[in-house]
Amino acid sequence: MSWGLGQRLHRHGGRCLQRHLSLGDGPSLQIGLHQGDDRAAQEGGAAFEAIGLGIDPGENWIRELELDALHGGGGDCKKRSSRAPESYNPEKQPSAVPFSLRPYQHDAVDEVRLAFMVPLTEEAEAFRARFGIEIFTIFNMTEISSPITSEPNPQVSGTGGSARAGVDVRLVDDNDCEVPDGTVGEMILRTDRPWGMNHGYHKNPEATARAWRNGWFHTGDAFRRDANGNYFFVDRMKDAIRRRGENISSFEVEIEVVAFPAVREAAVIAVPSELGEDEVMAVVAPAPGHEIDPAALLAFLRDRLAYFMIPRYLRVLPELPKTPTAKVLKAELRAQGITPDTWDREQAGISIRRDRIGS
Repeated sequence: MSWGLGQRLHRHGGRCLQRHLSLGDGPSLQIGLHQGDDRAAQEGGAAFEAIGLGIDPGENWIRELELDALHGGGGDCKKRSSRAPESYNPEKQPSAVPFSLRPYQHDAVDEVRLAFMVPLTEEAEAFRARFGIEIFTIFNMTEISSPITSEPNPQVSGTGGSARAGVDVRLVDDNDCEVPDGTVGEMILRTDRPWGMNHGYHKNPEATARAWRNGWFHTGDAFRRDANGNYFFVDRMKDAIRRRGENISSFEVEIEVVAFPAVREAAVIAVPSELGEDEVMAVVAPAPGHEIDPAALLAFLRDRLAYFMIPRYLRVLPELPKTPTAKVLKAELRAQGITPDTWDREQAGISIRRDRIGS
């Protein structure tokens, strides 16, 4: 998924921009964006127009990783270098928990008037009221043009927004057949404006053909849509887990795992099951001054997750492996699989049923 990707831009022959993507689980890709009349930029601007954002050309944008106060690090809103991840050291550093609501004496942020919150958590309204700003949410990738946006201060927790004007959005199965509302499918897109999105991956026709199947751009992201047209991110297609006939979102499990006070960051991955399909494995890093008790973590998750989503395996690392743009290298963790230091709840004698944890 691509709530924030590392990227750099280069002119190429005066006709298009080559944008380099660091996706985390594979080699960098370059996408081509038509530059003849800057239509890709116009399409991106249309996303802000769709949600009624009046952007002053003199205003500054600060990336979410640069807002120290919003992450509970204390102090006023301070710019942090996005090129130096080691300088960013909040109490929590999971992608799914973007800030802490701990009160602080310098809460006032008079110079900030709006913020994008991704994902949109239940704390959004408390955050808006505390800091006196408007909250929006959005879904975007470097290859596309913010197809999903929200109204100011959306009330539906977890939504990524709804489709904006000028973009066709479909959720489809493996055969590109549209799925009904409430069913998870891959999000595919196209825009009304010609050249409003990328036109392929530079010198990589195979990747271009995979992404642009049947004339639609395939995001690789699994979503579901409700009857009111709100879209909800479920998982990256390649990160989804299937355990004993149940589909599991690694993203949803990660949100609950990092809510455990002793956990600083987490990545949930699939590992092979001896019964076929997958088992759920959580790789976690402890918060400063804490040790992670696997049994206590499972007990914490019991009331927060469906029984089949609770991880069987738990591995504790000092820090999760990441790309230079701070994306967790899940492919590396999947390749390592079940290591000698991995804790197995079944070997520990802990069984999980629909209604209780027993040992």
